[in-house]
Parts: sequence; structure tokens; C-alpha cells
Amino acid sequence: MLSAYAGKAEQVTSDLFTRAAVPFVTGCSSIDAVAIDAWRKVGVRHFQTMDAENLRYSTPAGVPALRLEVAHYLKAARAVRCDPDDILIVSGAQQGIDISIRSLLDRGSKVWIEDPGYLPTRAALSAHGARLIPVPIDAEGLVVAEGTKRAPDAKAAYITPSHQYPTGAVMSLARRIELLDWANRSGAYIIEDDYDSEFRYSGAALPSMQGIDTQGRVIYLGTLSKVLFPGTRIGFAVVPPALRKAFAAVRFLTDRQPATLQQQIVAEFMRDGFLTSHIRRMRQRYRAARDLLVGVLLEDLDDAIDIEIPDGGIQLSIFFKNDEDDVAIAAAARQQGIVVRALSSLYVSAPQRKGLLLGFSGFEDHMLRQAAIRLGQIIRQNTA
Repeated sequence: MLSAYAGKAEQVTSDLFTRAAVPFVTGCSSIDAVAIDAWRKVGVRHFQTMDAENLRYSTPAGVPALRLEVAHYLKAARAVRCDPDDILIVSGAQQGIDISIRSLLDRGSKVWIEDPGYLPTRAALSAHGARLIPVPIDAEGLVVAEGTKRAPDAKAAYITPSHQYPTGAVMSLARRIELLDWANRSGAYIIEDDYDSEFRYSGAALPSMQGIDTQGRVIYLGTLSKVLFPGTRIGFAVVPPALRKAFAAVRFLTDRQPATLQQQIVAEFMRDGFLTSHIRRMRQRYRAARDLLVGVLLEDLDDAIDIEIPDGGIQLSIFFKNDEDDVAIAAAARQQGIVVRALSSLYVSAPQRKGLLLGFSGFEDHMLRQAAIRLGQIIRQNTA
């Protein structure tokens, strides 16, 4: 007999395991020959010089070398206020979310979630037994006033402020300050998932919300899965000083420590400048992919869809002008090997906008173009 947790986890994750690199799966990364060559060189060099310390147990927070590189990177790229002692290395952002849930929430704790929002986090919270409080999204991001009306005593809020999932909205400075004020008054914590902020295509990079937090209310989560290679399974949490010991203890009990060898290689990769150069190349590639996808879709479907072209990120949403059945269209696309997500499935209680969420990163141009043309045909066939 399964535990209640396992049963709930199985139920809420039943359609979240699609990771095949086919259009338009979200979160795919381009792995080019330049990055592979750099990774190989760093790996070979490390294995030639490694010693016994690389094969022993290490601290659950992560090896000092990687925590140092992550702290340097986040300060420069995301204006995060941190030093190496604040960094907790995790196996991807999803583990960071899980540790945050286990550390901060009891069964029945109220948590603000974005509506619409990210299904894996909603699933993790639901499986833990948290009480989900859906808060609507508008052009300025999370509507904080609505959250305080629905659950002023919530223990946490989960947000994606730099590039809201799935709408792409950027949380305004006024909303960020309003959310921090609520957290400071109520003693709540804010879980900031900064999942693809590295890929911004116009204007200056947006600073993190954690960077304006002066009271230690924000847990900042990031990952190298979308920035570098998903197979590295390296992410990071920036944890306020008051929570460091608790987060490290929960990490120890759930997974002991991240793999020491992998951490050392990633640290050297970052220290040698390969990560920043890789991000620059991918930013150009993903912007071109975004523009290609938008161009093909609007050429075929301009009278049927609206596209709010995102200034950043690695996915976009298309919205049906005539309130078409996006669930049926997503199912029809899947039958032909095209993976899209119906936007209506990402809502809880807010008024739904019908459409599709499309990932555009990690695919060759010809594959992206052919899939976009085919998707246009599927949409036409199911909206006639």
C-alpha cells in the first residue's frame, strides 16, 4: 500500500514526465559542440589532477569551490545579495523547491501560488499537503492585493517574477515592494524561482527580487539545467542566514549531498569563463529561434491567434482569438508527435485564457519550422 504522499505525487505528476527533445517541449537546452568541447577539456583536466577528497563525503551545502563560483555569478548576473555561506547546491531547482517546502511548511499551511502557474511546483505543494491559495496574474505580475485579501496569514508565496510562467509577465517594482512588505509584516517567506532569467533579449538584465530584500524573507532558486546541460543536475538556493542550518539539515536527510566530482567540474567550468560565454551564444540562438517561431505562426495563423512576444525566456504563449478548445488541440498535436501544453490547464480559479504554451529552445531551425507549420495545420483542422 502506497503512502498518502506517494499516491498524491503519482496522481498530480501523471503528465509531467515528457522530456523527449521534440518541439515544443519546454525547458530544452541547446548543447553545442563548443560547450561539449569545453566540458570535455575541463573534465579531463580535473580527472588528471583529482585527489582522494573528490571521492569522500562532503558538506550537504555543496563544495566550497562551487558555492564561491555561484555566489560570484549571481552577484554579477542577477544582483543577488549573497556570499558562499548562503549558497546551497541542489540537484536542480525542483529539489530546491522540495527542500523549501519541507523546511518552511507544515501540512495544511497556506501558500500563495500564481494563477496560472507552474504545474510541478503546484504538484509538489499539493503532494506535501499544503493549502494552495491561487492568486491571479496581470501585466504587472502577481496581484498582491488579491493575495492579502484571500490569505493574509499565508506562510509562503511561490513566484516567478522575472519571467512569469506561463504568461511571461515581469513583476513591476511596485508589486515587488508590496510583496516584500506583506512578507515582512506577516513573517512569511517568498520563494523566488528565477528559472530562465539569463535569456533576456532586449534591455538590461532584470535584477532579482532577492536583491532588494533587506529582511531575509526571500529564498532564491536557480538552476543550470536550462542554462547549461540538464544532465548536470546542478541547481542552487540562496538561503537567508536564519534558515541555512535548517535547509542544510533537510538536504542531508533527503539526499545527503550533491555529487562531489560533478560539482568540482562545474566550478572549474564557471571559473574558466565557459559558462558566461555559453550563455552569450545561447542567448543569440534562442532569440533567433523565438523570432523564427513567431514568424511562421503569424504567417499561417494571424487571424486566429495572438502572440505576446516575450522579451526573454525560452518559451512563449499563443492565445486563441475565438476561445478554441486548447485541450483538444494539444491532444491532437500530441498524436502527431508535437508536444504543446494547453494554457487552460495551468489555471486554478482565475478566468482562463485559451491557448498553447510552446518551448522554442534546443531545436534545430528546420525542426522548429516544420513543427510550427504542422501545428498551424492542426490548429486549422480543429478550429474550422
